[in-house]
Amino acid sequence: MEAEWAENENVWLPQALITDCIDHTLEYASFEETQGGDFYAGLDLGKHQDHSVLAIIKAENNILKLTHMHRFPLNTPYASVIGYVKTLNDRWQKIHKILTDSSGVGDYITEDMTNTGLTNTEGVKFTQQTKQEMAQWLKQTMTEKRLHIPYDSKLIAELNTERYELTKDGKTRFSHPEGTHDDRFWALALATYATRTEQAPKLWIITKTNTGKTKLHALRQRLQRHKTEGNTR
Repeated sequence: MEAEWAENENVWLPQALITDCIDHTLEYASFEETQGGDFYAGLDLGKHQDHSVLAIIKAENNILKLTHMHRFPLNTPYASVIGYVKTLNDRWQKIHKILTDSSGVGDYITEDMTNTGLTNTEGVKFTQQTKQEMAQWLKQTMTEKRLHIPYDSKLIAELNTERYELTKDGKTRFSHPEGTHDDRFWALALATYATRTEQAPKLWIITKTNTGKTKLHALRQRLQRHKTEGNTR
């Protein structure tokens, strides 16, 4: 009986980890609402077999809250997807960055988004390396309990569906079982990755004080006195 409910060992995000990130006080903001704060978005593009999904995260005091997620119906024109994102971008202040899947046709969609005024759009080509980086960053924010998600059964199912395997060259390959989708997973991974910033190198500033100058001057006098008396070693 245990084997029937045991979790697949190759699942990328264990159920327990996902459960720890659920914030039951958190609810999705609707398309019609006006929101304020610091937002970051991820747009996973699809059309015929996969869905386009938009995820928006609000950053508050190092906590990332999934504020909005929308899955577009299959065959939704890309123009409609861009229009949806553009409306939210204009209505919500402020979406700092929109990361898009620029693989294949996504490269042209990303360019179209920029041309419509979404200058905060950046494309990420989905390769084995970039997917590994994004998935690892998503898992890290969850492990650190920084990512909060509302109770969304469909999202939870997709997060727990993603599988991984290690290749012979040490890379991680991601997949999902036949008949399932992982569009929400990658939209959330993109949005979470958009919040990552380069850490500025530390600049150490040594200030000169009168006390420091006095001590240095006293030390120099002492050394000079030792030289004069022949006590220098």
